[in-house]
Amino acid sequence: MHQQIRTSLGKSGLRDGTGAMAAVPIEVDPLEVREGALLELLELLASNGYNLELASGDAIEAGGEFVFAVEHEDQTAACAQMLEDAGYRNVRIIEVQLCEVAHDKGTLAECIRGLTEDGRKVDEIYVGVRRKDGVVPVQVTTIRTVPRDQAS
Repeated sequence: MHQQIRTSLGKSGLRDGTGAMAAVPIEVDPLEVREGALLELLELLASNGYNLELASGDAIEAGGEFVFAVEHEDQTAACAQMLEDAGYRNVRIIEVQLCEVAHDKGTLAECIRGLTEDGRKVDEIYVGVRRKDGVVPVQVTTIRTVPRDQAS
């Protein structure tokens, strides 16, 4: 299984919960995103020696999230910890399906066909940067519908 890191750039105040919620941090409104937050994150990654193999996101500097994979997957956990230590919100590692495709017509379709033959549905696709060997990493998250009595 391959991995990606997801994080939110906004930094908001946190306070401890009370009573039964004491162990659950509570985010305090309003969410604040510093101007240039994405550039700041990219510079932090580079200055700590992380090269990105894939990058994507949605509403990145508007409270959404930045999604990326580092070139050397064995660095994923350390990178995620570095981001948490730097105060980034909602840092998490997601295990994804990986297709490594040639930069040719139809190869993405072949990748998706292989992932969905067992009934899975595609949730998200992240296409990476073509590597020196010509291969393009494609990370895919999928959904498998299960009968109600089998859901966890």
